[in-house]
Amino acid sequence: MGAKAQKARAERKTQPNGHLTGPTISGGAKRGLHVSRRFTRPGHHPFEGIEWSRRNSVIANPDGSVVFKMEDAEVPASWSQLATDIVVSKYFRKAGVPKTGSETSVRQVVTRISRTLRRAGEVLGG
Repeated sequence: MGAKAQKARAERKTQPNGHLTGPTISGGAKRGLHVSRRFTRPGHHPFEGIEWSRRNSVIANPDGSVVFKMEDAEVPASWSQLATDIVVSKYFRKAGVPKTGSETSVRQVVTRISRTLRRAGEVLGG
């Protein structure tokens, strides 16, 4: 860890909810990126407003041989089959997921990626 990251880590404090605060600049304003709420409502889980469906995804060679296949993947109902095939074949974790062994839903992918981004933001100074 570099000196800048160590200094940022030392300046952070833990809030009662377990989240870390970032360092502040003069006047009490927080450093770092601030993202305003736009598509969610306080007290409602972001996935509540999405209609979900179960689909199969098959990626095949021109000769018809199957390169990749997954059955019963959960994706937003509004997504095209192409979008489903891309996320399932490229972004779903294929191993190391507790209980199922691999990711089976876009909910899992979005949660994994958003947690990773949040943690990176906390480590890099809020």
